[in-house]
Amino acid sequence: MNARGGHLLLLAGACWATVTGCGRISEDGEGSGGTAASDASTGAQPSSGGAVSDAGGSPNAEGGSGGADFTTIPDPAPPEDWDWWIENELKDGPNEDDERPERPADSSFGLELGEAGWQDSTMPLCTGMGSVSQVDIWADTAGVAVLLEAPKCGAPEKYDCAVQGSEVWFNAGSGWTWLTGFSNKNPLTSYSLSLDGLPGGDMLLGSYYGVMALGRDGTLEPTMSPCMGDLVDDGRERVYCAFEHAPILDGTGTLPTSLASFDGADWEVLVEYPVGRGARLSVIDGTLYVAGERIYRLAGDELEPLPELADAEATPLDVTGTSADDLYAVAEGTEGTELLHLEGDAWTAVGALDGAFVDAWADGDGAYLVTEKTFGRVSESGFEPLATLGEDSAQFAAIHGVTGAEIFLAVLDSSLDEYACDAPFLLYWDGAELHPF
Repeated sequence: MNARGGHLLLLAGACWATVTGCGRISEDGEGSGGTAASDASTGAQPSSGGAVSDAGGSPNAEGGSGGADFTTIPDPAPPEDWDWWIENELKDGPNEDDERPERPADSSFGLELGEAGWQDSTMPLCTGMGSVSQVDIWADTAGVAVLLEAPKCGAPEKYDCAVQGSEVWFNAGSGWTWLTGFSNKNPLTSYSLSLDGLPGGDMLLGSYYGVMALGRDGTLEPTMSPCMGDLVDDGRERVYCAFEHAPILDGTGTLPTSLASFDGADWEVLVEYPVGRGARLSVIDGTLYVAGERIYRLAGDELEPLPELADAEATPLDVTGTSADDLYAVAEGTEGTELLHLEGDAWTAVGALDGAFVDAWADGDGAYLVTEKTFGRVSESGFEPLATLGEDSAQFAAIHGVTGAEIFLAVLDSSLDEYACDAPFLLYWDGAELHPF
């Protein structure tokens, strides 16, 4: 059961009821890596100077030279949906011409690592992207997927459009396969993605344009999502997101926010709740939790507020745990970043984190989280570090698991930018030690 979530983003033009998904963008059935059909575009294009005009054209009443009338054609609208992005930003494939020197053999970051490899996969992920700066991980029993993002193409010169942007790679236990990628070459469409998925089904890419289903063969399918941005799955059969309605404001002058769920076919808007932008979602033993200005739990068609934190100045960052009777909150308060355990009707501090909170994952047997420097286990005894990075340039970037004996972690080390295979470094925890793969 996934226990991670994300920030809310402003949505222009939300769906207001259950909506149904469409056919795949790539229909060739050959695992084309997400190649889009040529007629998928809406035809919207940015104007050549980057400016967009909403003014319509009108005939010239006086006529031009020779007395002929003419019509002014208005500038086209900016891109507004996934179709435009797929048509114009989809990459042809991974960069296979990386001429940077090989990464140093010792990339252990001061960690004690076991034998390299995961199942029959022994080669590290080597994408050819330049200066990867963000990583997201999602996994189920069929394999592990990684979303990588690198700086926008353009200046400096080394960041060319064929290399930069976003890419998704998948490993079913036999090696890494490139699924799809976007160049993000147009500043109007350069938005970060998030990665999640339905166990045994499609993976999901969330962005400013909504949510696209990504098949294990690389095909892309619109889901008609009302949401934008990050997603969280329940580890079973459903994915959740949150979105803000626009442009109608409520009586407090803020945008009301709603939760929605996706079962692989339809999106359903669940409930509106009084939490502002920046809330984080998590799912614990099948129940959805929201950490915003305070912490809520979804109960039926209502959000039930959990006890307030003792520190009135503290900001909830996330909720994790193994069950409704074993809940933990990560909160940034006056004493730093603390781990709190819900005991009856009060949150009790059980430990302090050694740095900035990054991400969490939990199932019914255990809860785990990463700060920028430490991976560890959460319990009523506090935060038990399992591995701590020893190099200043390295930091944990993401965590996701299948069981407590198969947890995947990503490390980013900016000192590796000048080498082939670049900054991302992937590890998995087998319940006793970490392994590179």
